[in-house]
Amino acid sequence: MIRRLASQTWLHIGVGAVLMGGWAFYANRPHTMAEALQAAALQGALSGFLTACLKTLADYLRQRLPYWWMAAGLSLLCSATLLVAAHWVAGTPALAATIAVPLLVSGSYIFGYCYLARRPPHG
Repeated sequence: MIRRLASQTWLHIGVGAVLMGGWAFYANRPHTMAEALQAAALQGALSGFLTACLKTLADYLRQRLPYWWMAAGLSLLCSATLLVAAHWVAGTPALAATIAVPLLVSGSYIFGYCYLARRPPHG
């Protein structure tokens, strides 16, 4: 049962959204409750979206770029750009703290995934 649950994409999306939204709330707790809740809701939605899309983007790029780390780095750059832009537009007060943990988690995931899924060297 645990193995079946672990393979469910919706569960990964939900857990990512709750954990990273919770982090955003914590990172913005010194500010007003409205700002902290807005940052949490935005980060939760972004984390859910990125969880659903990051692996797909990396797989696409791995097939088109010569090195696995290029696909991982470009995927992470896209993720970082989206996080920074969305939180900046929303006026998240603790922007750097809010995105630090989600970027660390997604960066660790995508570099690990791309490394493990890399193509064997030719020759």
